[in-house]
Amino acid sequence: MANLINLPVFTDDSGNLAVVENILPETIRRIFFIEGKPLKKRGGHRHKKTTHLLICMIGSCKIHVNSGSTEFTYLLRSKQQGLLIPPDDWREMFDFSEDCILMCISNSYYDADDYIYQPFATLQGGIPSSDLATGGPG
Repeated sequence: MANLINLPVFTDDSGNLAVVENILPETIRRIFFIEGKPLKKRGGHRHKKTTHLLICMIGSCKIHVNSGSTEFTYLLRSKQQGLLIPPDDWREMFDFSEDCILMCISNSYYDADDYIYQPFATLQGGIPSSDLATGGPG
């Protein structure tokens, strides 16, 4: 299951230094940035092998994660926190602020064959994952 991590921050009179170190299970291979739109969703997939660390550099967004047995919605709004998402967890990003910039640090290069677009059949509460961010059926 995904894990919210407080990054180590070193502060002195010149400012703050937040560190991403020894968090991903392997070497960092790829970094990309998402500038989402407030009423749109991103993600909607899982991975076979790739682990991601998501950090909201500016603004805020929500990320709903489903491991197949557990699900949770995280609010990211600090560049001093990251959400570590293991390969098989379904993820959907939504509710982006107008200024949101979400950084994704990955332990693998892009590989279209690594993506799984089939959600888990049902969530723990029996809500189909396609209804997830809209509040479920009814």
